[in-house]
Amino acid sequence: MQEPKNLHDNFFKQLMSDKRSAVEFFQKYLPRYFAALLDLKRIELMSDSFVDEGLKEHLSDKLFRVGLIDGSETYIYVLLEHKSYPDKWVALQLLRYLVQFWEDARRNGASKLPFVFPFVFYHGKNRWRLNRNFSSLFDMTKELEGFTNFLPDFKYHLCDTSEYADEEITGYAPVASALRVMKHIFRKDLKETFVEAFELLNSEEISKELAEERARVTSNYLLLTERINKKELAVGLKTAFGERGVKVMQTVVKDWIEEGLQQGLQQGLQQGLQQGKQEGKLELVLNVLQKRFGQLSKQTQKQLQQLSSAQLDELSLALFDFQSARDVNVWLKQNQKAKAK
Repeated sequence: MQEPKNLHDNFFKQLMSDKRSAVEFFQKYLPRYFAALLDLKRIELMSDSFVDEGLKEHLSDKLFRVGLIDGSETYIYVLLEHKSYPDKWVALQLLRYLVQFWEDARRNGASKLPFVFPFVFYHGKNRWRLNRNFSSLFDMTKELEGFTNFLPDFKYHLCDTSEYADEEITGYAPVASALRVMKHIFRKDLKETFVEAFELLNSEEISKELAEERARVTSNYLLLTERINKKELAVGLKTAFGERGVKVMQTVVKDWIEEGLQQGLQQGLQQGLQQGKQEGKLELVLNVLQKRFGQLSKQTQKQLQQLSSAQLDELSLALFDFQSARDVNVWLKQNQKAKAK
């Protein structure tokens, strides 16, 4: 399985995309006085991201729109620091991304800038002991100390997993299990602690299906980090879940095999598209679609035959995100609308 550009971000995003997990996470790790103002029944993970492309290897972000108990709404901006050590410049990065968000708000007609709660999530192995005030980054001589009110300043909230003993990372099982794994992902004791994180999923508050799904997602994350091998994972899953762990491991192996086949198909498709003419491109796209979704309807095949060479190139890049033949028809319909404009 190909390693994502930021596997830590993908793992956290999968966790926080579940509404209950996001609610449970914020209830436990936001300051109580701020969480008390929130109506977490009204929470939405936004699609916006403000992190520079060159920094995505160790930084990622999540923007949440959250209701307030007075009926209005606010935002929580979570910046995830994936380095194994603290970075003093994270406050400067935060300011840049907050300004980008506010610029977007201004361009969209906001009369005032919305409040955004800045939240840094850090799971490195070294404790975060840095000053969290933006003003601490300035080089202030004694002569200038009286002029700090002319400088921008804010303080970010920090969730540092290393500050918590394992026994303190409790609560909703999917969240507690994921944070235990992320806490130890850079540490030498991961092989001794990941089984305990799996065992948290043996909770009566969640279904067996959800427990197995979270175990599968966590297993893929562990394998992608290359800090746990397949044999160690198989033993750990069986220790935590018994025979159910064997079932989870079989699913994980199947995921990796299917991912490998898909990558092979995609490489072959791209090579054919580079070398082939219009007819060759169409044949390759049809073969891949029908291999994934079965025989396509005559109407769909006719629509595909009407695509230009450039459109076939676009479809070849999009089709590996499709989940069913319906996605093919949706893409064709959207493409026709775009062409008509």
